[in-house]
Amino acid sequence: MLKGSRRNSISKAPDPDLRVWTDFLVFRNSTSPAAVNRVKGNTPLHRHQFTEISLFVQGEATYTSGSFKGRAEAGNFILNDDDTEHSFTESRDFERINIQIRRSFLDACRQELEKLFPREYKMLFSGAFTESMKNGLAGKPSPGQFQILLDSALELEREWTETPPGSTKMIELKVMEVLIALCRFSVSEKDDSASFRNMKIQEVLKYIDENYKADLELEELAKLAAMSERSFIRHFSEQSGLSPGQYILKTRISNACRRLISGKNEQIGEIAFDCGFSDPNYFARIFRKMTGFTPSQFAREYRKNRQL
Repeated sequence: MLKGSRRNSISKAPDPDLRVWTDFLVFRNSTSPAAVNRVKGNTPLHRHQFTEISLFVQGEATYTSGSFKGRAEAGNFILNDDDTEHSFTESRDFERINIQIRRSFLDACRQELEKLFPREYKMLFSGAFTESMKNGLAGKPSPGQFQILLDSALELEREWTETPPGSTKMIELKVMEVLIALCRFSVSEKDDSASFRNMKIQEVLKYIDENYKADLELEELAKLAAMSERSFIRHFSEQSGLSPGQYILKTRISNACRRLISGKNEQIGEIAFDCGFSDPNYFARIFRKMTGFTPSQFAREYRKNRQL
């Protein structure tokens, strides 16, 4: 849904201005399953304890989430799940409507939605689909589709702000309407198979990021993606720009870099083993090939630059 790129850099500490928006702050002691607000301009790095669907009504801004940075433009949307850190900066006449949905309500209607849309619901409420939206792999909604979402959001906004009799029940119905619409739009009829492949590759990328220390086998990863090994290598390379083996090495070396600059003075051999390398000498060779430094040099250069 968003066009952008991933930044290949050593992770930095979270922004000290990070805000945490809780149910209490957003729902204001209401029993409503959802809240709606309209935001203009920039929003600093934050996260929240509910799912948020942001519809971009006008203008544009830079959307950042983790290592992703892309352009948010009118006529588009993004879904941010629980505890996803994100921000909107460098805005130009930017306005968005946020539909903020309690996790308890999503859990309550999960069974019905999964029955109606078994594949689409899984795509929508998984980290894989959110990554697909960021990378523009899931397709942009048509103007007609976006208008359907916007009309529902405006009706939700009226129910939330004016609280007429029966507003809580009406909000439940309208939120379900939005969720059904998103499930319908999440996979286009023309590109259903391609979107599903993209989702599966994103699942594998997430799996590698979370399990890089383990002994990851090509057969295991291809099975996770529900593809043959040959197809998996091709589609993985198309999306990530690297072969599965190269991506695993890059992920391990990136995490080793973080360990080396953590200030804990860990042994290089210990870092190598903890990052998935069984041979410290092989680790040192790969590290130098990918960074231009030996592990010890990398740590020294980092400390020296910090003192400048």
